[in-house]
Amino acid sequence: MNQELIKFDRSVTITTYLKKMEHKIKRIGYLPRKRVLEIIDKISKSESISRSKVVGIIGMGRIGIAVAKRLSVLGININYHNRTKLKSNHEKILKAKYWDSLDKMIGEMDIVSIHCPYTPETFHLLSKNKIKLLKKNCIVINTSRGEIIDEEALAEALLKKRIGGAGLDVFEHEPQITQKLFEAENVVLLPHISSATKESRVAMGDRVFKNIDYFLQGKKPPDLVKKKND
Repeated sequence: MNQELIKFDRSVTITTYLKKMEHKIKRIGYLPRKRVLEIIDKISKSESISRSKVVGIIGMGRIGIAVAKRLSVLGININYHNRTKLKSNHEKILKAKYWDSLDKMIGEMDIVSIHCPYTPETFHLLSKNKIKLLKKNCIVINTSRGEIIDEEALAEALLKKRIGGAGLDVFEHEPQITQKLFEAENVVLLPHISSATKESRVAMGDRVFKNIDYFLQGKKPPDLVKKKND
């Protein structure tokens, strides 16, 4: 993890941090300076990220835990809903609170971040009725699978400002995207690229070669997909 992120003062606002990082953001070259300043100004007028923020993670597997570790650096209150409860020592390290009821958890969260796999059981896990339970300032983040959210209902909630906003990297009907999402001003849309870093792509390639190597040696590939009846 970035050393500057590790040293992040838990009492400082994200606005102050962005201002300190402004020169680095410009140097990266993704955004023109004017746009960077507009983003900083917009954030400064909104609520700051501090230890008072409450995040609810849906799906506390390998990825959910990785997200929780990074959020804990910012001093954010971590909550989670999962099929199984984490071991007590893991909860203690992450300072995470387990919720058996998804409905009760999401109704108390400032941010809901989805990290569970897509299965028949998780289809529309964040349904129209559950979206109605979210706080008005709640931000929904989905980097898992689009089918987990009722996209039409989410778009409607965003347009009518029933929730604070959303950050989506996946969509229910990829590559098609619900048109209403393009009309909403309180959502950030990405084309399923959250894993698109050089390091991730190299790691993916290495895994492919490893599986091929195992197969050619007559060994069981480490990432063999299991049949449902296995």
